[in-house]
Amino acid sequence: MEHLYWDLGSYGAGARFEVELRGSTARVYLMDVDDYQAYLDREAYNYYGGFCNLSPVVLQVPYDY
Repeated sequence: MEHLYWDLGSYGAGARFEVELRGSTARVYLMDVDDYQAYLDREAYNYYGGFCNLSPVVLQVPYDY
């Protein structure tokens, strides 16, 4: 499973992140540390974002991390 990962630290609800795509499409997920670990373990996880084909992708933090 090849992917890029950035630890964004702690942010309050409403913070926004912009992701610039290098190719034509990508799956862009914003998740907390527990959901990221579940993703790595191939377990059920929650995320915000999804399959994106327009750049830049802007994601907003839904709750305080």
